[in-house]
Amino acid sequence: MRKILGILLLAWAVAFVGSFIVFWLAPAKWPGLQAGIDRITIFFGWQAVATVLAFACLTVRWSTSHTWMRRLAAVPAIAVSVLMSALAVLFFWASVQRTAPDAAPPSKPATVTVPVTDS
Repeated sequence: MRKILGILLLAWAVAFVGSFIVFWLAPAKWPGLQAGIDRITIFFGWQAVATVLAFACLTVRWSTSHTWMRRLAAVPAIAVSVLMSALAVLFFWASVQRTAPDAAPPSKPATVTVPVTDS
């Protein structure tokens, strides 16, 4: 079981660190906002894989008798929890930010039309 846990930890490390690298190096296929959305989608896809591997590490954790391997197997779950908490705080902070209202256009003076009469 130690080998399986070691393989799971290595796979988690590759997926976790790789998600940041792929996010940074992903080419922009589309211009503008779509390029950013593509990068975020790739990042969250790799983070989903890392999360599944972190849960797998937690389940295999109790099958080993080595205390240092048990502690090492908890690192992926802690790292994923910290990342999810940081993202939740970031999303909350972004949602409560207020933007300044648009400045009102300058008011124009009222004009009165005077009827023209021939005298």
